[in-house]
Amino acid sequence: MLFAKRDLKDASGRSLSQRFADQVGRYLTAPNDNQSRLPMPIEIPACFALLGENTDNVDYDLESLRQSTQQIINDYHQKTERWLSHEQVSLAAIWQDTKRQVTTLQERSKPQPISSTILNHSHPSSLFRLALLADALHIKHINASGGLTEPVKPHACSRTLNLPLDETSMTELEGIGREIRQECEKSYTKQGVDLEGMQTCWRLKLRYQNCNNVLTLKCMPIEMLREVFEAEHLQKFGMADENQAVIIDELIIEVCIADASSPNTPKTSVYTEQWTSQWQPAEGNQTGHWLKQNNPLIQHQFSWLYCPILEDLLANFVTNQPDSTMPDFFLTNHQKDVDEVVIRN
Repeated sequence: MLFAKRDLKDASGRSLSQRFADQVGRYLTAPNDNQSRLPMPIEIPACFALLGENTDNVDYDLESLRQSTQQIINDYHQKTERWLSHEQVSLAAIWQDTKRQVTTLQERSKPQPISSTILNHSHPSSLFRLALLADALHIKHINASGGLTEPVKPHACSRTLNLPLDETSMTELEGIGREIRQECEKSYTKQGVDLEGMQTCWRLKLRYQNCNNVLTLKCMPIEMLREVFEAEHLQKFGMADENQAVIIDELIIEVCIADASSPNTPKTSVYTEQWTSQWQPAEGNQTGHWLKQNNPLIQHQFSWLYCPILEDLLANFVTNQPDSTMPDFFLTNHQKDVDEVVIRN
């Protein structure tokens, strides 16, 4: 009642009990903070789309996805003092959803010796999706004969610059870029690839002088680069300094075949490329067979993915979702005379 008297002391013609009743009514009708803060579930298909794996060509709301992942990024930084990107959080959500689905499927089947088990797939799917599933199953052998859609890998050429951003002109960068692009195009010409319709993506690696934290940004007018760099640096590393010199470490030119069917689809993420790089075609005449390679360097680069703190933060966002993101597959034991199907999605 004291608060009601203080807040409405200038209200004329109203009794203290009436003012107190208004305050109580306002409190009871106010939205519940806990409900308003309930996290929006992360859509796993949208995570695939953000990583450049939009195989169903659906226009997902990537902005809503970034808002959800930004909350996880902030919470993760508060707990660990380390920053993650939207792509990293999306991959972590996919990984958590894949493990959940695999656990459900394994409960319906009898265990099999991993060393002699092959992940088989007969319908078109990307190597990245199959590799995720195989890794969750702890399987090191994929048979995707006739069912693997391999994206055309872009060819990238680069040149180390080490130039101060404020002392470099766009004309200078364009001249260097044309030379680098010619190097990329020559690699395609030697393979007999038609250069008509090729797309070019320019990227710059930037860092503060005397600092090892590097950001890779798409090429843009010089006057915009510093502002974008500082905003990204603040978000990822937690600091920005407008008085510090910015250095252009490297100019990267990527030439790839344009995808006319989905011009707005994001290009394959670097994390997708790193994940699939652990798998190599089997030697010999085993067409469509892929084997997992033991690469400690790549495994170390994904150490953040297995952080229990990140898993706990994602638990409220990655809810039980339809199995539409799981490729149709079955497992066989290649040491038996007759293949035995042990899991079918």
